Amino acid sequence: GTYDISATDETVRTTAVAKLKAVITSVMKHMSPKHFVIHPSTGTILTTGSDFAARKVQSRKSLRELQTHIASCNSTYGLHTILCVENCPRSVAYDAETMLALLSGEGLEQVRVCLDTGHALIPLNGSYINPTRNGDAVAILRKLGTRLGTLHIQQNPGAEGQSGTLDKHLQPYDGGLIDWGEFYYELLKNNRYRGCFLYEVSFTDTYDGTTATIESAKANYTGLVYPAFTHRLNRQ
Repeated sequence: GTYDISATDETVRTTAVAKLKAVITSVMKHMSPKHFVIHPSTGTILTTGSDFAARKVQSRKSLRELQTHIASCNSTYGLHTILCVENCPRSVAYDAETMLALLSGEGLEQVRVCLDTGHALIPLNGSYINPTRNGDAVAILRKLGTRLGTLHIQQNPGAEGQSGTLDKHLQPYDGGLIDWGEFYYELLKNNRYRGCFLYEVSFTDTYDGTTATIESAKANYTGLVYPAFTHRLNRQ
């Protein structure tokens, strides 16, 4: 909440951008990151009305400034770091359409998307999305195309759940709203994605009696996600 790049108070926005520039400079100098992932706004924003429109303008302005700064740091440190904006529920970029609209401004051509698969299943404005069997994560993936930059792989019960709007950060599981075989297939074929398959799962939240660990995440990928992908390939 401290670094709200969409703040309509210009002083708050410029302060947030200045702080982020300092972080970017330090990290690029010492850690050589491939990506910086940033939220397009903080807090809950109604997706209708003047506040949403004003915050989109401010967020776009901030992203343009941050992209220019990253480009300068890339030149200084000989890197190819990419700025990525994450889809966040009840923000100025909560699905493919709003994300692509946000990034349509001049100077944002090199900015990419971080697709959070769990965020794609969270309700908007208090009303549940009603995704198909494949889930909104696959629908967003198809629309983003090569604008995709990186991933946060996680799952929550979405409209099937009984726990409200919690973002549980669960490991992928079978039988939910995301068809992981279809997701992986789309990822490689249509998005031409060759980046990391980054699990963003909680080590403390539990689901069906299981707790995520590094080993369980590895087992989840080798035992569920990748086999689902090979099964999808075999259907062709």
